[in-house]
Amino acid sequence: MEILRIKPVFKETVWGGKRLHDDFGYDIMSNHIGECWAVSAHPDGEGRIDGGTFDGMRLSELWKTHPELFGNFDSDRFPLLTKIIDANADLSIQVHPDDAYAAEHENGSLGKTECWYIIDCAPGATIIIGHNAQTREELKKMVAEGSWKELLREVPIKKGDFFQIDPGTIHAIKAGTLILESQQSSDITYRLYDYDRLQNGKKRPLHIEKSLDVIKVPFTEQKTVSTKSGSWLTQLHSCDCYKIWKGDLDGKETLRPASPFMIGSVLSGEATLGGVTFKKGDHFIIPYGHPDIQLSGKAECIFSAPTLREQTLSNTKKKEISRSKKPSVGVISGTWHVQRQGAVMSKVKKAKKKIAQSVLTTFLCISLIVGLVGCTGGTQGNPGTSVTGSEAVDAADTSGSDDTSTANASGQNNSGAANASGQDNSGATNASEQDNSGSANASGQDNSGASGSETEDEESGLKIPDISIEKKTVPDTDSMRFVKDLKIGVSLGNTFDAYKDSGLSDEMKTETAWVSVKTSQSMIKAFHEAGFETIRIPVSWHNHVDKEYNISEKWMSRVQQVVDWAIEEGMYVILNIHHDNHPEANGFYPDNAHREQSVSYIKAIWSQLAERYKDYDEHLIFESMNEPRLVGHEHEWWIPTWSDDVKESILCINELNQLFVDTVRAAGGFNAKRYLMCPGYDASPEGALHREFVLPTDTPELEDANRIIVSVHAYTPYDFALNLSGTSYFSSQKQSSTRDIDSFMDRLYTRYVEKGIPVVIGEFGALDKKNLEERVDYAAYYIASAKARGMTAMWWDNNSFSGNGENFGLLYRTGGYIVYEDIVNALMKYAE
Repeated sequence: MEILRIKPVFKETVWGGKRLHDDFGYDIMSNHIGECWAVSAHPDGEGRIDGGTFDGMRLSELWKTHPELFGNFDSDRFPLLTKIIDANADLSIQVHPDDAYAAEHENGSLGKTECWYIIDCAPGATIIIGHNAQTREELKKMVAEGSWKELLREVPIKKGDFFQIDPGTIHAIKAGTLILESQQSSDITYRLYDYDRLQNGKKRPLHIEKSLDVIKVPFTEQKTVSTKSGSWLTQLHSCDCYKIWKGDLDGKETLRPASPFMIGSVLSGEATLGGVTFKKGDHFIIPYGHPDIQLSGKAECIFSAPTLREQTLSNTKKKEISRSKKPSVGVISGTWHVQRQGAVMSKVKKAKKKIAQSVLTTFLCISLIVGLVGCTGGTQGNPGTSVTGSEAVDAADTSGSDDTSTANASGQNNSGAANASGQDNSGATNASEQDNSGSANASGQDNSGASGSETEDEESGLKIPDISIEKKTVPDTDSMRFVKDLKIGVSLGNTFDAYKDSGLSDEMKTETAWVSVKTSQSMIKAFHEAGFETIRIPVSWHNHVDKEYNISEKWMSRVQQVVDWAIEEGMYVILNIHHDNHPEANGFYPDNAHREQSVSYIKAIWSQLAERYKDYDEHLIFESMNEPRLVGHEHEWWIPTWSDDVKESILCINELNQLFVDTVRAAGGFNAKRYLMCPGYDASPEGALHREFVLPTDTPELEDANRIIVSVHAYTPYDFALNLSGTSYFSSQKQSSTRDIDSFMDRLYTRYVEKGIPVVIGEFGALDKKNLEERVDYAAYYIASAKARGMTAMWWDNNSFSGNGENFGLLYRTGGYIVYEDIVNALMKYAE
């Protein structure tokens, strides 16, 4: 019987450092890695078996297919999770729920009981454990007043200390500390306080209400009792969830593995277990029934095992249990879509729409079946399983690739965009502290500025909230009236912007590479009939040009055909340069090293587009670039004020925006007064608000006309709108849900709109998490907020409705009808 070596998963965080690389030798490049998920079967960061019979298999898969290796432990999920945490800066003040609270409030998740072994710490280091409030009323008062120094209990630590953290205990790891954490397999964290620090230019969400729900008052310190188990092994703690041992190996010893299985981590030195050598930073599982193990070497180790409770199985005879295979989250998602079709599509009445609906339902059933055999879509490199016909089935991810690898939502995969901070979501999933991935309710204080009751959509039964937001003063100018006329828009995502076409013999097939359906005139008409007055057409050009950047005539004509369809409908059109920003692409890259190439590219593309469309009137808007940024850089989605690289990039973006304006204006025709959109760094609000960002200078006759529009993208709040493993909760009546929206819009209003400079939010949306009512509420609040500040916005529609990808679809393009009419109704209600 072999010992199972586990390959860890790493998480980039705002507070992480370099010690996991420097001290443990892990092959990681970032300077902000905060967590090593050493032994994990949690979907937010799942390890694989490294070598042996089960090499490459996910731990969750092994758990389901070979329960005998784990003593047929009576649980539908692997129960424990082992981490190494490098706190280069203070973690937030936080608290975890117990099993009962998490089951009720977090979609059946486990709670989070955890413990810390201090591997190393700086001299004088401390941690936060517990609080000084004697009553719940006193606790609430101190939190509301921000009396953190008086409330929090700070404890000095030293290397080798051990702490048990029960659910309901306020706690925080502080800077300069390296710990091994053993815990339940849960990622539920409620953030109580975060020092008012900014990430990506905004405060991270707090979870005040849920924190106050679960904090135990008064605090009772958890006593731990260490007992020797022979000359080298010490039991540090035992509770209902796990048992923990410390092993100090120096020579030869014998280990009798605990039931039902045992997890081991080598923190220093090297140890040989049963003839297999494990060095510092290695992690392993000793399966059930393994005979006593002979060890040799010199090493410091931590071992853990899940606790066998009375209701769990007694396995002295290795009784075989046939474990029923439960569907993955993605499969459940597919089932939900099938079950909800009647409610979601209640307005589809015409015969051809009913036929198309049955096609969709049939496909979703196929998706469910495919999912049951392990084929769920939406992992990195896959633009998401789009409901677009038979080809969509082939889009499901059957590669078996590790979906825990870093996947910033940069646009090519699903959403087009993103403001997805790599540093805080490095595995396209959340580490336990930084983003509350267990769908923690980002609740908080009431009174967000939204008031009123809810009204019921007569046909669907869903409620669209009545939202009242005080309208700010908007200058009465041509440019502001123009933005108002745009009303509400949609981005034609994952279509002409698709660019991973190396395997395609025909360049024209890139249009269907990600969504498997060509754009049609009836499709454009359907968007317009739904109420959208503006369509943004993202286009990647770099894979359709020659060495001199001459655009292929076939590609140019096809894009123009769709532009013409929209303008014939009376719609406004935004045309841009999209996924052409990459150091290895034949496009632009905003740094000094690529300046010459970038200038040549921007000038060449916009010279051709401006000439092609010079006779089109103001219904056609040009947008210089999509999310210009340092792709692949550690600050790709983060804008720290101290980064010289980002400052250099912003100055390059300023130059490229100016070149864009000058090139278009010089082309003649209507270009002399066309509205032009210019983004800041990564098109985020923070990029547009950065002190180094400046708008281009326009021609003298237009300098005071403000025909240059500030372009921003804001999938805000990120945890709800774009984070696949974030919260599904949103309430327009909760300040905790709405404050991020209010904050960025207020700042854009103050810097730009109030001064007569127009702002358009070129991309926003909320991906589908089986939370239609919350998405309706969000859509209503977002647009009401934008309109109250003189802005308009474009929903990102990528024609994706099922699987585990970023499902932003509204219009089912094959059938030509709106799937989520309630969301569209909410958008239209507040778009006037």
